Amino acid sequence: MLKIIIFFSLVFSSKLFAQPVQYNKPIDFWENQKKGTNFFNEVEKQERFRSAKELNISFARLAPNKWRIGNPKNKLGNFLIGDQDNPAKSPNEADIKYLKSILDIAYKEGVPVILTMLSLPHSRWSQHGKGEKEERQIWEDFKAQDDAIIFWKELARELKDHKGIVALNIRNEPSPERAKGIPFKDWYTENYEQWNEKIKGTPQDLNLFYKKVVSAIREVDKDIPIVLDSGFFATPWAFKILDAIKDENGNNDPNILYSFHSYEPYNYASRPNCNKIDGTKTGETSKAGTAEKCKYNYPGMIPTGELADAKSIEWNKETMIKFLKPVNDFQKRNNIPSNRILVGEFGVYRTNPDAGKYLNDMIEIFDQNKWHWAFYSFREDNWDRMDYELGTKKVHWTYWDTIKEGKFPIKLYEENKNNPLWKVISNSLKKQN
Repeated sequence: MLKIIIFFSLVFSSKLFAQPVQYNKPIDFWENQKKGTNFFNEVEKQERFRSAKELNISFARLAPNKWRIGNPKNKLGNFLIGDQDNPAKSPNEADIKYLKSILDIAYKEGVPVILTMLSLPHSRWSQHGKGEKEERQIWEDFKAQDDAIIFWKELARELKDHKGIVALNIRNEPSPERAKGIPFKDWYTENYEQWNEKIKGTPQDLNLFYKKVVSAIREVDKDIPIVLDSGFFATPWAFKILDAIKDENGNNDPNILYSFHSYEPYNYASRPNCNKIDGTKTGETSKAGTAEKCKYNYPGMIPTGELADAKSIEWNKETMIKFLKPVNDFQKRNNIPSNRILVGEFGVYRTNPDAGKYLNDMIEIFDQNKWHWAFYSFREDNWDRMDYELGTKKVHWTYWDTIKEGKFPIKLYEENKNNPLWKVISNSLKKQN
């Protein structure tokens, strides 16, 4: 009897104190399909990593540019890269120390991290830029690019061999198409290939930038996987002009993952114009009935593209497959296996009609292609619209009191754990290898 008790005690303790999985090289983590999430928070916590692990989330795409490091007086967006007017060419030493402490927690809790940068020197994320405008000097000036490349080389040097990291994501949703130079306004109606021929060799050439930054990182770290987002805010359509990165022997670099984000049709998934359709500002009350005009159903007819007068097309699962075809074509063109494709973000406003159907169709397509994916987002501390554990209804105002106290609304999560949105995600998470 004593032996049985000891046996089960050892089994229990081994699970409780299980060591993180070890890989010979970081790229080994990506050999089989992985399903993760995005951590886009102002304050990162051990509890979030622990909860993610318990819910079968296999990795987190971590965005440290949003951190305040627990101090409300710290200017948003300065973490690692410094002030917008005087950006750093190498990461701030104190910030690196803090970043490593969070990566240590992630490793301890068994949640590998893709480190993704929302901002780089001369490339500030819109919500942290002046007047909340995206800074695109990096796509207009080679010198600005050089500063960003040096920054990444030094950051990679600092983080080399950290066991908590399984990839470095160079720049979240790059948008050289919107920089000064040769404009490209609409991914849906304009000819990407023609535009690409015009900008080759200029600062707007994302492929050229990627070749430079990958080469710089490889000088200090030969093995770390690198994630490259496609252009025009990581649209799949930009895979039409994306180049595969080659190694020194002219072969595909096996340590590169190519990534896109999927929020199309945007007018449905994020309903960006509901508060602006009658000229009101976001947060103001629209005139009676006007907000209803921009609510769309999925499947259904939905305006598509970037133009103000975008035409509506029928969106359904077949349309989604066609929307993602440039990724399949990129794989065939460059002989890229599915385990080198990452859906870095996808999601839908959880209160949208048929949001569960939308999520289910996307996940089924991703899983059929055996692409890695990361839903947006997990228990975000300053935005609730894509926190699927909350269900399909608006949260009570007391939710925000809990968040402001630095706590998780665990009771709400428990009450809604069987909601149709979270079930779609969690059912797929459980099917991982």
